[in-house]
Amino acid sequence: MLKKYSALIFFMLLFGSLAAQIDEEDDDIRQNQTVRDTTRKSVRDGKGPNVVAKDTIGIRIKSINITEFGLKMKNALLDTVAHNIHLFYPYQTTDYSAAFLGNVGQPAFPSNFYYRQFDNRFLFSTVTATNFTLNDALYFDTSRPFTSIYHGTGSKSLNEQILRIIQTFNLNPFFNFTLQYNLNLSQGQYQFQKGVNHHFIASVNYTLPYYRGYYTFLSNKNELEENGGIAEDIPFMDTEILPVYLEDASSKYRDFEGRLIHEIPFKPLRNDSMYLGTNRFSIVVTNTIKEMYRNYTDKNTGTFYKNEYLKKGASADSVYFNSIVNSAAFKVADSTYEISGGAKFEMLKYYNYHDFLVLDNFASAGNLALYASAKLGNDTTYLHAQTEFYFSGYNASDYNLNVNGNLRLLKKLNLSVFAKVELFKQTPQQILQRYTSNRIKWNNSFEAESGIRANAGISFFKNSKLGLQFSSIQNAIYFDKNALPNQSENPFTVTSFYTENYIDFWFMYLRLNAYYQRYDQTLPLNLPNYAGMGSFGFRFYFFKVTDMRIGVDAYYNKPHAMPNYFPATGMFYLNENKYSINYPLADLVLSGTFKKSTFYLKLENVTSYIYTDKYYNVVGYPRDLFTVKYGVRWTFND
Repeated sequence: MLKKYSALIFFMLLFGSLAAQIDEEDDDIRQNQTVRDTTRKSVRDGKGPNVVAKDTIGIRIKSINITEFGLKMKNALLDTVAHNIHLFYPYQTTDYSAAFLGNVGQPAFPSNFYYRQFDNRFLFSTVTATNFTLNDALYFDTSRPFTSIYHGTGSKSLNEQILRIIQTFNLNPFFNFTLQYNLNLSQGQYQFQKGVNHHFIASVNYTLPYYRGYYTFLSNKNELEENGGIAEDIPFMDTEILPVYLEDASSKYRDFEGRLIHEIPFKPLRNDSMYLGTNRFSIVVTNTIKEMYRNYTDKNTGTFYKNEYLKKGASADSVYFNSIVNSAAFKVADSTYEISGGAKFEMLKYYNYHDFLVLDNFASAGNLALYASAKLGNDTTYLHAQTEFYFSGYNASDYNLNVNGNLRLLKKLNLSVFAKVELFKQTPQQILQRYTSNRIKWNNSFEAESGIRANAGISFFKNSKLGLQFSSIQNAIYFDKNALPNQSENPFTVTSFYTENYIDFWFMYLRLNAYYQRYDQTLPLNLPNYAGMGSFGFRFYFFKVTDMRIGVDAYYNKPHAMPNYFPATGMFYLNENKYSINYPLADLVLSGTFKKSTFYLKLENVTSYIYTDKYYNVVGYPRDLFTVKYGVRWTFND
């Protein structure tokens, strides 16, 4: 399989250099550092810039994220963090307790309620853990080409391949071009479980005295075999012959998105850097287009799911979503603030496509909204706010307000307090109100969802955090035990206390991440009351150039009713009587750095030799058994 991508890797290498990948877990740390394009000579003997973390390769490149309103909302420094290189599942760096279908690239569902999205992404939300979004676009300003290539693999039977590539280079001081590519591939441990994901994003930023442009294009392609889960609860003597519900079913997701942001200043920008130049007044125009679809096919009709709604014997169901959004804003900016306000116009279209027959066609060409956004402060003490209000169209009276702030209290201890609050009201998309396919249908009249989500706490010692998460959703829409959308009469109110800690001494390391969430147990939610992830190990050095780590990672979720999964729609739905097993998962990990490379060797799920019951966190979909995985990442900046 890798032969197909060898040409791509070679092409990337022609532009020179391998580099560091993004560690999302440490984004907040990097926002407190403003160095750009620097290196260090030696971490251990204290040479080089003191802003470089101890367990990094030493190449730090600054990038920024741009909102659709043209505000620079994040200053992220790319880094190579050795203690996270083996956490290549996207679910492990955000919600380590997430329920997913057993192997990399398959749909996932957050077990921490705070991370569940109520943002109208029906039929697509379960695959977004691996997919790129327009908010993932990174814009750089580098004096030398910069590339990151990471490859991880597993046992031959799994045929598991993970590939991450970042390439950025400046064609001249004012024009930067960046490519990102991700591949997730796994055959799976039992029948008809293969998943292949291709994710690509290209971003360009261009600066002239009277123009600044940010251009982004992305493509996500997810191809998954849908086996419906294990058909019988039997011992796993031979995973290759385990009976499954579906033998010839599959789903395909495609996502094409593009965004053009044009900023036209009233006075010339400074021409020395895209970051240092500021303009007091400008006009920002944004054009965004999205095209998404999901196709589900089951060639063996009449089994497991009955084809009784549209056409008996039909094999395919599809749903499409198209969106065009144009916005214009007036922006006022200085070195310590950016404020913008304007209007945007949305054109949306949903439709079902079944065997050359278009059904449930819905279009909204009149969504008109006013919005405003602001950023005040610097990288360590700041306040971000953004609001939208729809006053016409299908989403009339919908609104969204986000406020995000951070206040540094003690620089030496890196002690800060942070808070994020979101208030929203949104009309359920039309496809949740009415849907017809060969395998399932519904006709609803749901009211608008509304609610509040908040996250607040303190951070200290760079890698430690204590916080409180609160969510309360009125008229929450969920998928009931019949896999049909339903609306709760009672609010979904969940309070969560959490901690995130990583302590790194010169001879050992310790990680402890955990959360405890409280909610009314009568609510139709499949959530663990508490979950945790911990790491412990030792560090040692060879010849002052190789930093080695050996330790253990452990994961634990309190036993709880697991969610079900419905292949025909790709959605997780309510289960009331099948519970997860009360034992932890554990991995043995050896990792290290050598010059500009980072590597790891992992023995995954060694506890499967101790416990006879197999580990499920989705009904019918067991986690992988014991496997050996390894990977390497190289870093250069030449």
